[in-house]
Amino acid sequence: MKRSETILITLIMAGILAGVLTGTVSAHTYDPEYMGVPWTVDTICEVELGWGDEVEKIDPFRGVVYTIEVVDFHVLNVTADVDTTKSDPCADRECILDPDSQYVHLRIYRDSELILSAPFKADPLSIAAYMNSPRTSATSWDRSGAIWNYEHDFFIAVDEIKCEFADDDCFCTDPQEETAKIMLFISPPPEFEFEVKTLLPDGEDGEAVDEDEFRSNSEFIAEVTIKNSGSLAYHTKTWFSAVPTEMIDGEYPPECTIQRLYQGTNADDDLKYEEIKFPKNPRRLLSQDASIDIFDTDEEITYTVYFKTPSLPKRTEYEIRVNLTCEDFKERTLYFPYETLPDGIYFDSFEDCPHDLTFNETKFEVLPVIEVKKAIGTEDYAIVSDEAAEAYTSGVTYTIYADYEPYIFLTVLNWGDYTIPSLELTDLPTSEWHNPATTEIDAWRRALPPEMVKVPDMESDRWKWNFSLSPGETMTCAYPVSILKPGSYKLGAASVNWTENGVAYNMTSYAQSVEVHGPYIEVAKTVDPESVDQNDTAKITVTAKNTGDRPAAITITDQIPMASQLITPPSTPGAVVNDNSTITFKKVLKAGAEKSFEYTVDPNRTVMLPPAIVEFADITAYSGISVSEMPILYVEGTEPIGAAAEIVQSEAGSSSIPGIASAETDDPIPIDTPIRKEPGFTGIFAVLACLAAVMSGRRR
Repeated sequence: MKRSETILITLIMAGILAGVLTGTVSAHTYDPEYMGVPWTVDTICEVELGWGDEVEKIDPFRGVVYTIEVVDFHVLNVTADVDTTKSDPCADRECILDPDSQYVHLRIYRDSELILSAPFKADPLSIAAYMNSPRTSATSWDRSGAIWNYEHDFFIAVDEIKCEFADDDCFCTDPQEETAKIMLFISPPPEFEFEVKTLLPDGEDGEAVDEDEFRSNSEFIAEVTIKNSGSLAYHTKTWFSAVPTEMIDGEYPPECTIQRLYQGTNADDDLKYEEIKFPKNPRRLLSQDASIDIFDTDEEITYTVYFKTPSLPKRTEYEIRVNLTCEDFKERTLYFPYETLPDGIYFDSFEDCPHDLTFNETKFEVLPVIEVKKAIGTEDYAIVSDEAAEAYTSGVTYTIYADYEPYIFLTVLNWGDYTIPSLELTDLPTSEWHNPATTEIDAWRRALPPEMVKVPDMESDRWKWNFSLSPGETMTCAYPVSILKPGSYKLGAASVNWTENGVAYNMTSYAQSVEVHGPYIEVAKTVDPESVDQNDTAKITVTAKNTGDRPAAITITDQIPMASQLITPPSTPGAVVNDNSTITFKKVLKAGAEKSFEYTVDPNRTVMLPPAIVEFADITAYSGISVSEMPILYVEGTEPIGAAAEIVQSEAGSSSIPGIASAETDDPIPIDTPIRKEPGFTGIFAVLACLAAVMSGRRR
């Protein structure tokens, strides 16, 4: 999963996080008389003020407010252009102002302290030429006398002065409205944008891939790209750390440790990694004679940091922190975040001007020290311990075919750096689609490698294994299962419980998706009508349907009920009557196909119909048996016999009827459930015993 977030951060306080190294820096000295300003103006605010107006400009980086007040206007040279040849020479007169003789007097306050009271001349040419790089020493005018600079932090200039005269003021002597367009600029500090990605070192094809989950006691990569989008930064130092954002049982776990740090992008094929000492100071040469520790505007540097996660008993969220400290050109150490005044102080006219400082963290998760995995399949599914650091996820889908003799494999791994002395693994061996094939341990030993034969406690529904694991050790066990039917399922979760420092922890395996393929034969037996008079006939229908996804050859064996006579044999091709007592039907059923046959009988007693039995096998030699329901055929005016007598008696709530013996088995027979023939296992024997009882009753 890709984890790439852009972080706009402005200068973090130095020395607060771990993983810091020192570097050699070149000194720079701030000279207030220096006439150049080492930045490019990116945002200039413009506001138009009249006589008596004032406006506030916030410096959000230094936490101060500048107030600009218009005190007066001075229009010293105005020429009235009149046409004396006209009867009314003032009708079309024009007031011509000399730009060099127009001034607006401003008072400027810094946090209510007066720092300047002076006239400003409108000088758009100087503003256009110098505002992006003012040439002025601190707290003085630039060479053109148009831009005033307060300590290289705040700049102000007047772009235009407007003066309007009344229409009847023929000689332009009485200004009616005067306004000034004032340009304001707060010098920005250095600003840094970060792009942080967390990578898995050994992903597909050996290449690092984006990931946000890492195992305990494993190594991962943080790739950090830093760009200076603000002013020049001096003596820049960078810290990297990976710290927890969550507590475990009331305490924060350890931070991730830094293993190695390199400059460059992890994906660069031609990158020659050079190990870097902490903290990393981006260095550039301004000339051949002097090296200055400086981070240029729009410069971009990438670092590759190798972290190692701690061993944790519980899944925990961590975050990557990238911290900076530097000096601006005035040798001021800058911190994050800048102190800003309340939002209410901002004026609507400056909506496009404020600096938004944000800090977004890149988060990832460290997985528990214990990992439990559950798989189903042949021995090829057994999981070994020398895996990559990639986390085991629920994206795996197992495909099981009905001809398999599959096993459930349970694997517990200790990814930590310490021994866990007492663990309990529990698993539910039964489900809607599989059951344990056998609980005979000797059968397990014949089929499994010796290291996988571990006998669980089987006294409850959930089987249990108890063991210990040293650092990096793996425990794998397995048991055989019988597949009951094909379909799409979820592999049930196994769990591990253990205790550390008196605190209980639990880890559960992912519920993997499982696809089971094979035939599945459902057989149904019905009688119509269910109740007849003596000497009437009833029609019996046997239907087999393959609801699986593989074809199978089927053989249906059905028996004529007791005290009944076959009247009309089945006419379906493939159906054969044997000795007027048994009907066999052979066919190949494709996936989704359905076949049936029917016949009529003349019953003389109320009786339970014997079940129709289907034996099936697919092309892989996977085989099984399905058994139908056993409906009752009622004959009016007759006493029920066999199992029908007991059911009728139970339904009527009467006492037992003397002289009536059960010819069929009392045990319920599974309905629509194939029974797998497993070599060495005995799942089919109970059903065969039931069928033998039915046959015995028929002979009697």
